[in-house]
Amino acid sequence: MPSSAVTRDDLRAKLYSAGIKNPRVLTEAMKWVDIYCLRVVRKAQRLEDVEIAIPSFTELKPGEWSVALEVTCCASCEQVKRWDLFHIDKRHTTGHQVKCKECRNRKDEEEGLPPYTPESVKRGGWICSGEGSCGARKKPEEFSEYKQRYPRSHVLCNDCADDI
Repeated sequence: MPSSAVTRDDLRAKLYSAGIKNPRVLTEAMKWVDIYCLRVVRKAQRLEDVEIAIPSFTELKPGEWSVALEVTCCASCEQVKRWDLFHIDKRHTTGHQVKCKECRNRKDEEEGLPPYTPESVKRGGWICSGEGSCGARKKPEEFSEYKQRYPRSHVLCNDCADDI
């Protein structure tokens, strides 16, 4: 469980929302943050005998959330993450699921579900619909002129229309 409610992803998102949108500039800013963090850690290691005030953070159990901080503890990996790292679920009190996107994607990979790639998502073309249709997705050229003029109409493809 992380000791801080602010992660590197939080800082990156904050910089992005503050106007640093260029990926190169954002990466450079994150490098400077990393260097600063290393210097702070090294300095803290040298001052181990000095008591440092650590902000208190209420630990969240898996599946619990904090509305004030807008974070949820993932039910799977048990890490506290921002809400934008969770899928939207309008039925849940927070409006987000309790398993983070990363864990859900990992579960899909373990179950052998194919990743969603642009090639696997069906785009373009029309589906042959109507009585006696094949139900296949086809190119617009394979439909009548009527379908070309009225694309939302239920029309058979040329192959199915020829069979009738």
